[in-house]
Amino acid sequence: MVHSIELGGEMRYIRFGFTAFRLAKEKGIVLRDILHALTVNNDFTILAEMTYFALRSAEIANKSGLGQYTIDDVSEWMDSSPKNISVISKYLTDSIEAMTPAQNTDTAEPDGEGKKKAKK
Repeated sequence: MVHSIELGGEMRYIRFGFTAFRLAKEKGIVLRDILHALTVNNDFTILAEMTYFALRSAEIANKSGLGQYTIDDVSEWMDSSPKNISVISKYLTDSIEAMTPAQNTDTAEPDGEGKKKAKK
C-alpha cells in the first residue's frame, strides 16, 4: 500500500512492499537484519534505510522518477519530524506482518487458490 507522509518539508509517497525489500536486499539488508535491529539491538537507525527504500519503491510504482536525496537526507528529515518515526515504524511492521505467512490459517495451493484448514 502506498502512503503519503510529510518528510523534508514535502508530502512524499512511501511504500513498504516487495520492491522496497528487494532494494534493501541489493544493499545487503534482509528481513532477518531488520527484525534483529528492531527487536534485539533496539537499533532504530534501520528505519531511515528502510524508509529510503520505501520512498524509492513508491517512486518506481508511481513512475514519477527518482528524487534527488540520500539515506542521510532521509535520516535528517526523520530527525526534523520525530513524530513520523512511529508512523513509519507502523507502516514497516504492518508490511512485514502482511508478508509473513500466518500460522494455521490458510494454505497456498499451486494454482494460487487458498483453502481454509479444517478446525478440529
